[in-house]
Amino acid sequence: MLGGRGIHGRRRGVTRVGELGRIRARHGDTEASTEPDLDVPNTLNVPNTPDVAGPYDVAARPDDGRQRADFGALLIPRVAGTWIRLSLDGPVQALVATDGSSALELSALAAPRGQQLWAAICADLLAATAPDDPDACRPGPRGPELHLPIDVGSGPVPTRIVGIDGPRWFLCAVFTGPAATDPATAPALDELLAATVVVRGDAPMPVREPIPLTTPDGRGERIIEVPAQRAAPEIMTLGLPRPRA
Repeated sequence: MLGGRGIHGRRRGVTRVGELGRIRARHGDTEASTEPDLDVPNTLNVPNTPDVAGPYDVAARPDDGRQRADFGALLIPRVAGTWIRLSLDGPVQALVATDGSSALELSALAAPRGQQLWAAICADLLAATAPDDPDACRPGPRGPELHLPIDVGSGPVPTRIVGIDGPRWFLCAVFTGPAATDPATAPALDELLAATVVVRGDAPMPVREPIPLTTPDGRGERIIEVPAQRAAPEIMTLGLPRPRA
């Protein structure tokens, strides 16, 4: 979602789908960089203190008994009534969860050690898409949220963008559908986000480089199903197993 160099070729105030993933670090930045301009203070005048737990770093993975599907950068919990589409094509790999009404797109980026990215990314997106909208940045349970339109081809749709800073990673969560304006309409998606685990890995990575997503290898208990009524093989359910006919 937030991994590219800039946002170009848009109507003012509307971001095209996929472009949220194209705000990259400055040339030469790496996760070990200590340049002062990487450490951007929160200047959004929105409280930045989360009042909910999760998502979690893999080192702090909760002992909650949940089964999680391994998508490489993300360990996704089983939540009844949710489906997952994993997109490995395009400039930024993304995992999209849906409850049939709203959708949640997740992408993880590498971050500098001991530094946070959301304030800087938030400011970049605001400057590029809604510089004059005082309501675009609002407080949320996980800190500042952005409410911006995204152009999906058929026209702009509302989105709610949540950024979560972790140790050496940044997770971008983009809600569309009813959950873009009312989080209470998608409790299953919020549960999925809260129980997600981010796996950064130890390899050096450039700042804001997407952490690779992979398809689960299917070892052990089969917790991923392809719903029969869904034609696209990329759509997988992480909910409770369907009863066998």
